[in-house]
Amino acid sequence: MQLIQKTPIGKILVKLDSQECLMLKLLMCHENEIKQLWKSLWATVADYEDLHFFCKDFMPTVIARLNRHELLDELMPFINGNSHFIRGLSKFFWLKNQIILREARQVSVLFSNTGIDFSFFKGVGRMLEVGGSDLYRISRDIDLLVPWDQFDQSIELLLKNGWKFKDKVSRGEMLIIGSKSFTLYHDIHKVDIDLHRSLFDDSFNKNLPLMKKIWGRAKASDDSKHLFILSRRDQILVAIENAFSLFNWETSQFCKYIYDITKILQEMNDDDLKELPKDLDGAKQTTHFFQILSILKYLEINLPWQNLPKYQDNTDLVNFLANFNPICKNAIVFQGKVALNLIGYYNTIELFWTTIKKNPLRLLTYFYFLIKVVKLINRLLKKIYCSIFLIEKQTAKSIFKNRIRLQLFS
Repeated sequence: MQLIQKTPIGKILVKLDSQECLMLKLLMCHENEIKQLWKSLWATVADYEDLHFFCKDFMPTVIARLNRHELLDELMPFINGNSHFIRGLSKFFWLKNQIILREARQVSVLFSNTGIDFSFFKGVGRMLEVGGSDLYRISRDIDLLVPWDQFDQSIELLLKNGWKFKDKVSRGEMLIIGSKSFTLYHDIHKVDIDLHRSLFDDSFNKNLPLMKKIWGRAKASDDSKHLFILSRRDQILVAIENAFSLFNWETSQFCKYIYDITKILQEMNDDDLKELPKDLDGAKQTTHFFQILSILKYLEINLPWQNLPKYQDNTDLVNFLANFNPICKNAIVFQGKVALNLIGYYNTIELFWTTIKKNPLRLLTYFYFLIKVVKLINRLLKKIYCSIFLIEKQTAKSIFKNRIRLQLFS
């Protein structure tokens, strides 16, 4: 099983490891399948340290599930190698997550008192909203979303309260580049905040209309009129975006978003499911969504619309699923943008063009763009050279990192 993104000269893909497939099934299978899947997973390795990154990342969640079903003692003997610490994994990360949640609550008070609207999403958002098994997942930072027009105010608020930019580039450079998020850290709290104005990669306000719709669908929580909970539909869009992020492909974190997509789909009501096709089309994620569905079908994981009698009135979604043709419209334009996004300069080019239309005399912008063009040409020539000399049966090794593969002329 694999995820695919198209490029002008082929496609890039990342394949799911067999351990990743077993772990996904173990997280979401029926109780009577747990024992066999657990044995199959440990049969693939000689020691815990040989497990795949995703398996280690969600082992605390699986251990909590085994405890819930009173299966841990029975299944511990199947763990190979150094396994004495595995029994305590779920408790350890539950306690660690309490520290992150404490910091999230302090940030909530800070933003509420200042009158800034905000929303937690991804790991911390799931822990605060759903709890349960999500309290055992490994979370590395606090993902915080604020409205577009309150982004700068939010940065100032955090800086005044002891938070600092984690990246070494200046704030001015980050604003010129048009980042969708900044990462800040605190010397005392030892927790990172990933502050977002957009849930998607944006190039100079491209996703501003979509973000306005998302804020319109979010609901204020009972704890504060400024704390909003994203709709299930938009949580799906966020998870798909992250499942297809090249950074997450490179770091092997994409599988956790496949898991999140499944859990969110299973939590959605009929009304949300009816609107989901429109949301996917508006966010240009339809093709990606169906790749995820294909993986879930392969893993034999139950999804809401598979129980058609319950959703018999949900004709829009049923027809959408039945008639979808995964052929991308405007393929040349789409693939050109993907190629530029892959090398990191589509946003820069669009930002440059918008800026010079507003003020053609800004020499600093021209100079900045010239440097970027030189770097772009250099990287393109290097990658073309590497790709040509690595072709083997029309397939080249990754031009990125270990998990990603570039398949030429496919």
